Amino acid sequence: MSNRKSHAEYLMWGRLWLVIVFLLLRVIDLFAYLSRYEAHTKIIILAIVTSNLWSIVLLTGIWLRQGWARVTLITMLFLWLGAGVAYTGFLQDFFADKYGPVFAVGCACYLSAALILLVVPSIHKLTSRQYG
Repeated sequence: MSNRKSHAEYLMWGRLWLVIVFLLLRVIDLFAYLSRYEAHTKIIILAIVTSNLWSIVLLTGIWLRQGWARVTLITMLFLWLGAGVAYTGFLQDFFADKYGPVFAVGCACYLSAALILLVVPSIHKLTSRQYG
């Protein structure tokens, strides 16, 4: 008997990991909404809606085994993470008091989602043409 996973098992585990990534991204949106600054409420809600739309489109692409969607989502996650870190560099006093822990959780979720998409073998096999 072989200990190798079947193709169906890789698909199942890969899609389960995609659900986890989706939930991580929704946690970031929840934290952004709950910690919104009153002067920027419309901007934050627009960012949350945009984030939801793009992540759903790209996660659906990964679910349907499109490799470009995985690469695009990983790139977007790292760009969002970099933009957030750069943004806090300009507003250190603003984030130091109330929003520092919230921002740290958001960064950890973005980084975790990107690393899951990069490292987990079942997601790689889900989007690889070799295992089609």
